[in-house]
Amino acid sequence: MEQENNKKADESAQAANGQGRAAGESRGASKKSPPPATFASLVESLAAQALVQMGELADPASGKKEKNLQFARYMIDILEMIEEKTRGNLTENEREFLQAVLYDLRMRYVQASG
Repeated sequence: MEQENNKKADESAQAANGQGRAAGESRGASKKSPPPATFASLVESLAAQALVQMGELADPASGKKEKNLQFARYMIDILEMIEEKTRGNLTENEREFLQAVLYDLRMRYVQASG
């Protein structure tokens, strides 16, 4: 189960990383439509922000990797609040995805803090 959660979280981080590049590119000449608004896209967006704040992804605005662990923790806290407030209202896949993303972010936060 832990390996499966790690795989889902890694896939989320990769998707979030790709999403971050697409958002940065869309400011340029390309005029792409945004992806559909889904629970997964919300979680991926917040997770990407946490990864940027941990210095694992480059900031789309500056292109630099900088650590701000206080804001990384804030993004994780927001995802934890979403988990709490949506308890019992998510599909099994959504719940498992959110749990996997939170697990991965928590582990990365511990590593970044050390």
